[in-house]
Amino acid sequence: MHDHHGAGGMNLMPLWVQVLGTLVLTVITATHVVHVLTLGPDRPQIRGWHFTHLAMNLGMVWMFAPWASMPGQARAWQYIFGALSIAVAAWMLAQFQRGVPVNLLWVPALIGMVAMTYMWLQHRGHGVAVVTYALIAYYLLEAAAWAQGWFTERCGRRSSALPYAVGPRTGTAAELAGACGPDVRISQTASALVMGYMFLAMDGGASEFVEQAFGTGAVTEQTVWAVSGIALVVLACVPRPVAARERESVAA
Repeated sequence: MHDHHGAGGMNLMPLWVQVLGTLVLTVITATHVVHVLTLGPDRPQIRGWHFTHLAMNLGMVWMFAPWASMPGQARAWQYIFGALSIAVAAWMLAQFQRGVPVNLLWVPALIGMVAMTYMWLQHRGHGVAVVTYALIAYYLLEAAAWAQGWFTERCGRRSSALPYAVGPRTGTAAELAGACGPDVRISQTASALVMGYMFLAMDGGASEFVEQAFGTGAVTEQTVWAVSGIALVVLACVPRPVAARERESVAA
């Protein structure tokens, strides 16, 4: 059984966390499989978007598994996500050159491919603490964004101030209609939280901090910071109520 913790730190990947994480990620993976298989050939962009997240979740499921510590497999996954990162970036640039806007959701998808490449690099012992903490912060923000509906689409438009598309011009040519249904919103929130936790669990400094916060049996300064951070994450990821005018818009 593998774990991710530094010397003297707390193991943030005990068996029960591995089992729970695997179950959650398996359910999320299944939702993306359903979308990939059921979407028609006339919606290639949304199928591609779901495929990238299907790949990400498969990679995380594999990392949660007991055999994930095998060096050869870690290197293979690193190459896979490195290739996917290049493919997604090249496709986005090609769209821009054609003057076609790209849905904003492809930006976090690209970040996800790069993050998975780095995660497997980190798994091989080549991570950089600053990069790891930056990714933890990013995925907490992404989880909050999905939970609060910042990516939700209403009649071809965002229900938040986020732009619908990025690229050389605005418009709905890059529409990912249906990409932000309730199941996707929930699964993406959970997936982002799991990603953030994975990076946290793989950092030796973080495991030492958690040990000082919860492993001493006493309330320490680290305990206060840790509890405050957990409370902030929970509050940020509690979905906001849908405003009456948004409900009317959806009903219409």
